[in-house]
Amino acid sequence: MRRIFWILVAAGLAWPAAAGAQRAAITQAMWDGQGDPVLLGQGVPEGKGRVSWRVCPAEERCRRIAGGIHIAPGYTPAGTRFELTVEYRGRRTRVLSKPWRGRVRAAFPPVLNGTPSVGSIVTPSTAVWSGGWDMVGPLDSLHVEACTTPPTGCVTVAYQDSPWDEPLVGTPVTIPAFAAGRYLQVVDKPQPRDALYGGPAYLTPQAAPPLRRDPAVAVSAPVRVAPALPGTLGSPFSAAAWARGR
Repeated sequence: MRRIFWILVAAGLAWPAAAGAQRAAITQAMWDGQGDPVLLGQGVPEGKGRVSWRVCPAEERCRRIAGGIHIAPGYTPAGTRFELTVEYRGRRTRVLSKPWRGRVRAAFPPVLNGTPSVGSIVTPSTAVWSGGWDMVGPLDSLHVEACTTPPTGCVTVAYQDSPWDEPLVGTPVTIPAFAAGRYLQVVDKPQPRDALYGGPAYLTPQAAPPLRRDPAVAVSAPVRVAPALPGTLGSPFSAAAWARGR
């Protein structure tokens, strides 16, 4: 029994951490749709204590900012760090964020390679990003979408939104018949390393909602999809359907 006890102690499982062991921790460093920083911080391991924040611009003194466990300070210059303080039972601990690298933006847009006609194969590639925290996460949310006009009426043709979805970068995508007359685009939303993945699984790509065109989302140049070329997959396609863009 004593041997089992010492194994549990070595694994940190013998008893919960003492309340006084609470310490400040930034548990998520992300960004919003504008590409500006979003932080979640609290006392760990129990989430207890009074939380306060300071913003520390590069080469300037830190100053207090309002916020609880969650802050979204808006536009923030590159080089800025954020300091979290947690006070609990007379004990005060602090932690600094990594430097913010500036508003998240695409330095180069994503690209759709291939011939834009029904039944043809295209392959998407991601954008090149700047800004954020330590750029970027394990993957981008990447969609191939067919739109009535480039920003509206979009339907998902193929997507990867989480590590559990089929990989999309460089994967051949066959253009379906419904895309004829529509504008095909790659839509790329970068994910921070601290992103939480979840949500429903879709039986077909068309059931996946299109990505919002936020400022921190990049879109490839739109290409209009032609009807199927003779002898290619999906070539039986009516002129009326082409005119309707369906």
